[in-house]
Amino acid sequence: MYVYRENLVLTLMGIIVGLGLGVIMQRFVLQTAEIDVMRFSRQINFTSFLFSGLLTFLFSGLVMILMHFKLKYIDMIEALKAQE
Repeated sequence: MYVYRENLVLTLMGIIVGLGLGVIMQRFVLQTAEIDVMRFSRQINFTSFLFSGLLTFLFSGLVMILMHFKLKYIDMIEALKAQE
């Protein structure tokens, strides 16, 4: 459960930081790409934020499911005894 909780916390932190940095990056790219003749819409719809967060959760859930099958076969006591 520790691994899954850590993965969930890191996913939430990544979504929050990614959304904030994504807005900054979008503004920079649009300001850089604009010319006098052509302008782009600078508004980001709420659904874009929602879909990006849901896709991140979906991918993270897929990784956790695949990790579950790998972690079932690890003997944790022996893993803690190893000196690696």
